[in-house]
Amino acid sequence: MNIDVFKFGGVAVGSIEAIRVAVEHVRKAAPNVAVIVSAANGITDALHDTAQSALRGDRDSYLAAAARFETRHHELIAGVIANKARAEELRQIVLESANEMRSMAESIAVLRELTPRANDALVARGERVMARIFTAALREKGIGAEYVDAYDVVITERRMGSLWPNFNRCERAAKKHVLPILEGGRVAIMPGYLGSGPEGEVVTLGRGGSDFSAAILARSVGARPVALFKE
Repeated sequence: MNIDVFKFGGVAVGSIEAIRVAVEHVRKAAPNVAVIVSAANGITDALHDTAQSALRGDRDSYLAAAARFETRHHELIAGVIANKARAEELRQIVLESANEMRSMAESIAVLRELTPRANDALVARGERVMARIFTAALREKGIGAEYVDAYDVVITERRMGSLWPNFNRCERAAKKHVLPILEGGRVAIMPGYLGSGPEGEVVTLGRGGSDFSAAILARSVGARPVALFKE
């Protein structure tokens, strides 16, 4: 298969019109395309700020951030998803993610401790929610699309104190989770920026991590050069 990998940055999925444009890019390339999706612009920074607010014990700030997280994604859903059942399913995903965000922030505030593991688990939700919305937006246009969680595909190991992809394991995981979708004539949608760590924890790949996710996925499925859509 000649597979393309598209990566859409935060601005490229950060508004209703941007999502519509991104969907059209994918429609033209479908079905032999795998897509990496970033969090909507501003969301990752807001989630990092939420973690810091919780560490300070600033309850008003992190509860307000969770409410903004919900509102932002509900607005995107309302703008691109007409199917009522599909929209309700997405709203439930957003609600569950926001509730988990509140719960984690409360725990951080009580313990007055923010571990790297807790920070990554809190911050990674932006990409996961956006990738779910983007998958549904493709289905709205009649494009076969399946969500694949990056946790199952981007598998990392620790080298000299840093995280690095275990490419052999990534390739095996892609053959299991991504290639069957593409071979079935559907588009694979995966959140960027996150993966699984050496102890099975959720980890993030740092600034520019979604670009790295796209490169890892492209290598793992034997794709052609990656197309990066920033806006």
